[in-house]
Amino acid sequence: RPSEVGSVLKWFAYGQPIAGAFTGGYEHRHELLTSRVVPARSPKDADAWSRVTAHEGSSRVREFRSQPHMDYVDAEFTMEKVARLRWEMPEDVPQWPAVEREGKLPITWRRQIMFVKGQKAADPTYLVLRDTVRGGQPTMWQFWTMSDGIVPTTQVSDPTAPPRIKPGEPCLPARELEGDRFTAVGQLNVDVEYFVAAPRGTPRHTLRYGTTYSYPIQDFAEHHDLLQLRQPSDGSYYVVLFPRRRGEPVPTFRTHAQGAVIEVAGSWGTDYVLLADGPVDARVRSN
Repeated sequence: RPSEVGSVLKWFAYGQPIAGAFTGGYEHRHELLTSRVVPARSPKDADAWSRVTAHEGSSRVREFRSQPHMDYVDAEFTMEKVARLRWEMPEDVPQWPAVEREGKLPITWRRQIMFVKGQKAADPTYLVLRDTVRGGQPTMWQFWTMSDGIVPTTQVSDPTAPPRIKPGEPCLPARELEGDRFTAVGQLNVDVEYFVAAPRGTPRHTLRYGTTYSYPIQDFAEHHDLLQLRQPSDGSYYVVLFPRRRGEPVPTFRTHAQGAVIEVAGSWGTDYVLLADGPVDARVRSN
């Protein structure tokens, strides 16, 4: 469906589901409930916006590579018009973060995904996303995790501690986050570490949404947490999403070469990853 184009539909790590789309029916395919880039908007500020389920246009895969220790895909999407779909945002979704300016069409979004695979079967695997937008409009980057809260990593003093939010806790309204490092406390003992290399100095928000379905699975309860980043105009969202088992050491992250290269380090070793939307001359001296 247009609302799902370019999104991460489901992601598993260490045998557990950790992120992706909601299980529910049509209304839970609203583009604001998927993990992708969308025009900036606050769906409950105006009734008309809540009825805008998705934007559609043209799309193409620019490149795909599958290698032993890294997979890569590069795709481009142009949002040109409102999709004529016959469902709306679920009524029980909590208040969305307010935006200063709504995004107008057209907007071009290029999604580059690097899936880094460990040298050994037990080594960690993780995602690096670079989402580049053009069109001079404000946008929102959204990613949903199957977690019990997203908090600044500095607040996770003990990685073996129980979740800060009780499993099954109802919807929680939007709140602003500070910083560039966050932890999604997983529901199944697999946490997701976020590192935001870009943009810097723009708003970050989280909210919690969940419900109990009558369809497609009777009486099935599900809750996800959203990390939302924003940009006022053209630019890139450059983010590492790193799953780890509860209790394992937290990796460290830092950038080099004016933010072009991200260093990801842990007990398995050190990776230097680079995703760019154009030629980059980057030099990094390892320790």
